[in-house]
Amino acid sequence: MSETATIVDRFHAAWNGHDAAAVAGSFTAGGVYADPLTGDGLSGDELRDRVQSVLDVLRDLRIAVTRTVANENAAAVVWAAEGTWDGVLGLLRASETPVRFEGTDVFEPSSNGSAPAARRSASSPSPSA
Repeated sequence: MSETATIVDRFHAAWNGHDAAAVAGSFTAGGVYADPLTGDGLSGDELRDRVQSVLDVLRDLRIAVTRTVANENAAAVVWAAEGTWDGVLGLLRASETPVRFEGTDVFEPSSNGSAPAARRSASSPSPSA
């Protein structure tokens, strides 16, 4: 298994395990994570705190990977997530609302060429049945 595939597996398993420290720890030293709310990217304690804030609001979050395309150096992962939104995250607020959203994670070498970087894009959460 390539280093990229290992990181992808650890990253999604940590999200589903609701382990913010493990999400942050799934990157090697110097690796970064970015999504539309984080801007340039987070790593270490900043990433752990960001993930914990998401898990606090979506306490039963489950991410299902639906497709992965990868080579030795990069991967694109399509996923769907469901959970119960209860609280405030960014500008969005909900109370005990089941939601579903879909997105893509792209893992590739960071700008320094050594540690992986992940960029996440996602649809806006929508109520699920």
